Amino acid sequence: MIRGKKTVILLFFLVVLITLAIFKTDLLKTDSIEWEAKNAACLDTARVKSEINLQHNYFFYINEKAIFQKTVSLYPCVKSLRWERKFIKGIKIIAEGRVPLIKIAPIPTAALDEDLTASPSSSTALLDWSLPEDVKKLYIADSEGYVFAQGQEFQLPILYYLGDELEQVILNLGKLEIQAQDSSLFKFKKSGDFLLVYSRPKLVFSLSGDIFRQLGSLQLILQKAKIDEKEMETVDLRFDKPVVVYSSSKSND
Repeated sequence: MIRGKKTVILLFFLVVLITLAIFKTDLLKTDSIEWEAKNAACLDTARVKSEINLQHNYFFYINEKAIFQKTVSLYPCVKSLRWERKFIKGIKIIAEGRVPLIKIAPIPTAALDEDLTASPSSSTALLDWSLPEDVKKLYIADSEGYVFAQGQEFQLPILYYLGDELEQVILNLGKLEIQAQDSSLFKFKKSGDFLLVYSRPKLVFSLSGDIFRQLGSLQLILQKAKIDEKEMETVDLRFDKPVVVYSSSKSND
């Protein structure tokens, strides 16, 4: 009986010593990191090793989700990461790229003559079939509508959209620290002459109005709400005096 207890105690200490030895000698730490790009032209496989340093990390401590998010923030053309454990201390990360489907070209919003009769013939006559000769900005999107690159190199169909105003809104949302409503991705809806932004707070812009004036008004409204510690539900910027709806007590500003 005593011999059995001694054996158990001995085995316990032996397991503890082996565990300590493994951790102290770095036997479970990564030693070899290999990146491979599959249809991910934007990924620099040499540079990413220093940008995302996984050397000497324990296998079971690597947060694959966090690594993926950081990779996509540095290289937007990456759609997914596939992990392969190599013998003993090696890891191979295969970056699958997004497949380009279409080029998106923003062009200035065209105004129609509102005095013309809206008959079928006049509506057809009003169609503007002209295209800009030189588009300086072309964005590349995949089948999910995810814009991941900018350039002319892909031989793809081009979608022209009335987008100078939309582009300015998108560029300024981050600067104004506006958050998306339900996820990390912003959603937009064009309703007639209005642009609805599904954010916190929800925003309404007039596409025919001065977009820079509207963005300036929004900045002032956000600053005031922060000082007053009020949470806004909706900001309607279509008017000279924007309409603000607050979450707690609804009122106009």
